[in-house]
Order: sequence, then structure tokens, then C-alpha cells
Amino acid sequence: MKVLFIGDIVGKSSRLKVKESLTNLKQKYKPDAIMANAENATGGHGLSKKDAQELLSAGIDVLTLGNHAWDKREMLTFIEECPQIIRAMNYPSGVPGKGFYSINLINGKKIIVVQVMLRLF
Repeated sequence: MKVLFIGDIVGKSSRLKVKESLTNLKQKYKPDAIMANAENATGGHGLSKKDAQELLSAGIDVLTLGNHAWDKREMLTFIEECPQIIRAMNYPSGVPGKGFYSINLINGKKIIVVQVMLRLF
């Protein structure tokens, strides 16, 4: 099983580079699943609905968030509509979204992506 994980996508130039590179990365590595941390993808702070949709449309299977999960207020509702975006699973109950996402692979197997965030200070 091959998994491609793209580290922190920060801002417009990173989003464009990821979208531009995905086709070649898919051809070269043939990943079964593609994940990316996108908590800073919109202007370096947070993730907008528009940018999330573009990244998912480019072929990313799941987007993870972090401490900037709610910097864009629209994510509070969009995360409920889009289960491929996950926030920290160790957030308190009642927080929008989920901390995991299940990807069904072509071969019938399943990957469960989990995001946990350290709470410090």
C-alpha cells in the first residue's frame, strides 16, 4: 500500500504547486491514497471552502487541519458538509467535524486517516 502525504500547504503558491505536481506524483508513485495538511492553505492561516474544494478536486483524498482549523469561519459549517476534511479528534465533544476519515481503496481495503493534535500551554 502506498500513501502520499503532503506536508503543510501554506498559501496560494503552495496550493498552485501541489495542484500542478499531483498528476506527475500520481504517475510516478501510483499512491493508493493522497492526504495533505491544509490548515494554512488559505493565505497562510486556515482553509477556505473554495480552496478546500480545489485541493480535493485536484485529487487529494483527505485534508487535515490543525491549530488554524477555524481561522476561516466558513469552515465551522463546511467541515460538516465535507467529511474529507478532518480536524483533531481530541477536540472536545460538540466541535464541528470529525477527527477521522475512512478511504475505501480500489482493492477493497480501507485506510482510516486520524488526526490528533498536541495541546500545549
